[in-house]
Amino acid sequence: MGLGKARKEVLFKIVIILTFLLPLGMALSQNSVRISNINYDAPGSDTENLNGEWVEIENMGDNIVYLKGWSISDEYGHTYYFPNNFRLEPRERVKIYTGRGKDTKYSLYWNKDWPVWNNDGDTVYLKKSGELVDKYSYGKFSQVYYWIIAITVVGAFTLLFVLKKRKKQRKTPLDLRCYFSTQDHHKMGKEFEKFVIHLFDEKEWIIEDWTRDMSGTAGRLVRSDLKPDITVTHRNTGRQFAIECKYRSEFVEGRLENGKIDFGIWWANRRQIENYRRFLEESNIPVFILIGIGGRPTNPEKIFLIPFRAIMQYEFTLRRYLERFKRPTNRPFSINEFI
Repeated sequence: MGLGKARKEVLFKIVIILTFLLPLGMALSQNSVRISNINYDAPGSDTENLNGEWVEIENMGDNIVYLKGWSISDEYGHTYYFPNNFRLEPRERVKIYTGRGKDTKYSLYWNKDWPVWNNDGDTVYLKKSGELVDKYSYGKFSQVYYWIIAITVVGAFTLLFVLKKRKKQRKTPLDLRCYFSTQDHHKMGKEFEKFVIHLFDEKEWIIEDWTRDMSGTAGRLVRSDLKPDITVTHRNTGRQFAIECKYRSEFVEGRLENGKIDFGIWWANRRQIENYRRFLEESNIPVFILIGIGGRPTNPEKIFLIPFRAIMQYEFTLRRYLERFKRPTNRPFSINEFI
């Protein structure tokens, strides 16, 4: 799945989740009447002090609102209906008490004989003709509700950040980022190159070139670093060969084109492969990739000598494919391995 498509799906899911959690946000903003306060835990005994429970609503708009057909209710469906002739002036508030009393402009009574609002958590729903206008949650339910919102939003933005970061990094394979993001990667690479140099017996081979990888030190591209690490000449035949050295501490999992997972290594990225290909065409010097796996850079557990043309098509190379090119770890190189 492409990154763009994945991002669209993530955004779609975020919209669905937020729509589920806050389905009426836009609609609520169009109504001026709001639940402004609630006292759900009456002083003393809740059953004896019913009017210690109350819900307050406020007209925050600039127009009179007639509350015929309006109601408030709790989680269990207990519902209070406003008097048909009741109205709220602009900026006015009214409290709806649970117990009994005489209605006034600022006080209304539910005339219940038992408490309505649960002390450990409930939700107040304000409706107009059965349609939700506002709601207020408190206690346990409120905590869960807002934690769900917070976790969903934070998780969604975190996922988008990761996807964006992956897009920036996708040109560099996963295990290369791992190796080459550490401070000692250059040291490990150079140690492995030294190990390889010692496999070329001085009586049989001449070391023509050994790149110094100065681009990182210079802070700019040094063109010689684009070449394979080592160039050697066989003394008896005069034939030259270029060797690019790659050390990896272990095989890693990789996804193949058919979707299956298998073990192997990310041996290079496309830019590096293109550099080796260009060197081969311009110099006509055969290029070989020498891969060390496991152990230490100075004494790898396994090494593989692969002709560049046999590996140049893929950034990820399977372990079972590399086994074809396995050679003894500490045996000096002979000309027969390169021709």
